[in-house]
Amino acid sequence: MPPDPVAPLLHQAEALLAARRLDQAKGSLARALLRFPGDARLHKLNCYVLSMLGEFEAAVASGERARKAFSDHADLLVNLGSALTALDRVREALPLFEAALAAAPHNLDARARLCSLLLIGKQFVRAEAESRKALALHPTNPSLLRAHAAALRQLGRLDDGLRLLQRAVSMHPADPALLSDLCATLTYTTAETPQAVFATHRAFGDLLDRLAAAQGPPPAHANIPDPERRLRIGFVSPDLRRHPITVFLKPLLRGIDRGHFDTICYSTGGQEDDITRELRPMAALWRRLPHASPTELAEAIRADAVDILFDLSGHSGGHALAAFQRKPAPIQITWIGFPNTTGLKQMDFRLVDSTTDPPEFDRFAVERLMRIDPVYLCYAPDPSAPPVRDAPSTRGAPFTFGSYNNLAKFDEPVVALWSRLLRRVPGSRLALKHSGLTDPGVAPLMASRFERHGIAPERLWLTPPSRTFADFLDAYNDVDLALDPFPFNGATTTCDALFMGCPVLTLRGDRPAARVCESILRCVGLDALVAEGEEDYLAIAADLAASPPRLAALRSGLRERVLASPLCDEPGFCRRLERALRVAWREYCARPPATIPA
Repeated sequence: MPPDPVAPLLHQAEALLAARRLDQAKGSLARALLRFPGDARLHKLNCYVLSMLGEFEAAVASGERARKAFSDHADLLVNLGSALTALDRVREALPLFEAALAAAPHNLDARARLCSLLLIGKQFVRAEAESRKALALHPTNPSLLRAHAAALRQLGRLDDGLRLLQRAVSMHPADPALLSDLCATLTYTTAETPQAVFATHRAFGDLLDRLAAAQGPPPAHANIPDPERRLRIGFVSPDLRRHPITVFLKPLLRGIDRGHFDTICYSTGGQEDDITRELRPMAALWRRLPHASPTELAEAIRADAVDILFDLSGHSGGHALAAFQRKPAPIQITWIGFPNTTGLKQMDFRLVDSTTDPPEFDRFAVERLMRIDPVYLCYAPDPSAPPVRDAPSTRGAPFTFGSYNNLAKFDEPVVALWSRLLRRVPGSRLALKHSGLTDPGVAPLMASRFERHGIAPERLWLTPPSRTFADFLDAYNDVDLALDPFPFNGATTTCDALFMGCPVLTLRGDRPAARVCESILRCVGLDALVAEGEEDYLAIAADLAASPPRLAALRSGLRERVLASPLCDEPGFCRRLERALRVAWREYCARPPATIPA
């Protein structure tokens, strides 16, 4: 048999891949494909390498070429499905994972990816069923435990998801992903005290320290400790696209003083869109690192000589806290992505205000609290926003309460209180809108939760997301009074509602996540909509429902009030933050060299 001329080229690319020299592996495969453009083995490996580099369109093209020869190879089907998922082509990816499982029923990767894809595609009922079935076969698998807990959370079974994660962490005490998911889940519930929640977050930071101990301490920073020089500010996020965080990041990127600060964005997620394209020119430098390991990300940041580094995720999905543990920048700050401590000693500050985090909350944060009053964020209204219309109850509709927040925020105490409110205001209805309602099985489950509290299904108006963002905003014109969930308040949803002339009612809580809406409301002069307890919450809502003139007075000119408030004061916010950053940098520079941490 003649020698296979492709085999050495494959081995060379595989060796480069094993050494994580991805760019070189890509180049090696490109040269090989020039010589053998139809070789399915080269295309199969190329699909994987290009996916690792975040070049998903090209990965799909190679994967489709390879599939003609390897239609029953589970690893190829999984890689091709993953690339399609990254391109948000969920419907095309789903049958590939199903085919991978048909070809290899015990392929754990295929099962875990299928469950993850179902969650991404908002197919929560099926995700719960599939992850439950998978756990029957692999009861201790961490990825499946995480997927099942996430599905339970989205289906309103928060207590079940919390207990599952607590058991999973006890089974896998050295798994940071499970512990991080537990931290995130604790934000949605009051089942644990703020002190217990803090202890869990601190345990996460301690775990990362233990896991990184073998690497030794990170190298010393080479940043010049000049207190007044131009600073390089970095932002790390997997969500630099149409996402709640970019609503608040955009004003800073757009308005920061470029004479004193350079900005660098590290995009660690796969998806990009029109918002990505809008943001990219606002940064002095844009790094796309969708599959960088924590060490690789930290090294890239350190090589860019970033002085102050922002984490925009906390314990949200796709976070890079393990890279922050390596302390790639002299000053590290967490902001907007997660309303709680990260638990990392290497995170120097958490950016907050005195309402979200009054002085007595200092004990719930590993970081120092950097307060920039009156509000810790700046809202950039969407330019496609439609005009504000009169309240629906004045247009012949029932009095409509509404919440367009993530369904996972509707813990059982929220459902119970909102049910009491609907009983207290006869004839009223509750409008819920969220992408989770695209799953046809979710609405009946949600209705049954309210029905257990005596609320008939016809008093609920459950709708999936609108076709466009402008239509989504316009849906606030169908709500008389928005209700903020607790203890995990809405931030972007609160700002959107207010900008659309819809007042928001919130219940003051005992932890940072439960004070975010209060901060926004006080910022725009709506202190009267901050309830001190459940009875106060019910009384405020019922009084507004019974008094159209009072509600009309609240709604009148609300958009203009929002625009004129500190919430939308882009220059004011940027100057306040710039001053805070400069103070932190001067403090860093004033430390004796021996005390400056790596």
